[in-house]
Amino acid sequence: MFQIDDVSHELSGSVPGEWNHRQPVSAVNEVDEEPFPNIEYLHACVAGEGVCLETPPEFLVGCSCEQAEETDADEDAGVDGRDGGGGKMDMYCTLERGCSCLHEQVQQSGGVVYDSDRRLRDTYQFGSPIYECNAACDCPGWCKNRVVQRGISTRLQVFKTFHKGWAVRPLQRIHKGSFVCEYVGEVIATDEAERRGTAYDASGFSTLFDLDSAGDEKCEYTIDATYRCGVARFFNHSCAPNMRQTSVWVDTLSLALHRIAFFATRDIEPLEELTFDYKYEEGARTLDCHCGAPNCRRWLY
Repeated sequence: MFQIDDVSHELSGSVPGEWNHRQPVSAVNEVDEEPFPNIEYLHACVAGEGVCLETPPEFLVGCSCEQAEETDADEDAGVDGRDGGGGKMDMYCTLERGCSCLHEQVQQSGGVVYDSDRRLRDTYQFGSPIYECNAACDCPGWCKNRVVQRGISTRLQVFKTFHKGWAVRPLQRIHKGSFVCEYVGEVIATDEAERRGTAYDASGFSTLFDLDSAGDEKCEYTIDATYRCGVARFFNHSCAPNMRQTSVWVDTLSLALHRIAFFATRDIEPLEELTFDYKYEEGARTLDCHCGAPNCRRWLY
């Protein structure tokens, strides 16, 4: 049994951005003597051989939102500016003020995605693309259209379970629509993913996640979170999950290189396990499901 205050760290030579969240991720095992997995913790995806994750800013198209003074109407509507401040603040990136990123979002998904609290609006349909402001935009890091790229803002803990291996729970309440974390790991090309997948399947453990939201018959890239990963690698399946994943584009022009972001589908209480639906295709039903949900399908695959 053990407790680790923080399993996350910065890679050598890396510095978090001014507006990036850096919450500690703790780990605890109160069940048995199994040590914490030997992983390289990542705060963001890293590129595998032959993969370029980000497009240089000079080739991106960004908004040119200018500083605008907060109005009484903004204040009455509960719209704020920079984090942690008060009173009259500067405002950026609103549809009313002509943000080109938000106009593109409306064209692609039918509406603005984030509300003034940086949560998904109730009108958002999971599966619709999310386009955040990027490195070519003039808006600052606290812009309301920069959510996933800022990282984890909630204190999370990896813990050992009796029947499901490792799992993740929050140490504070998470409101419906809030961003929880991103699925990060090493982004590799399909051929390499197939090679690794064969070996992982033989061992009975795989954390490969295909980036298949581009709509192609065969996805180009896959995230491998087996040894280089973030906390999402420890999320378990549930037939009645409290999160859903969706695709988010930030600093890339490639439709095939989106991010996988998890958002709360309802209010989640402290110490409640964080789960999503793996949606495995039905197989020989050789792996039982232990999620315990009333609607449990009794098997994973």
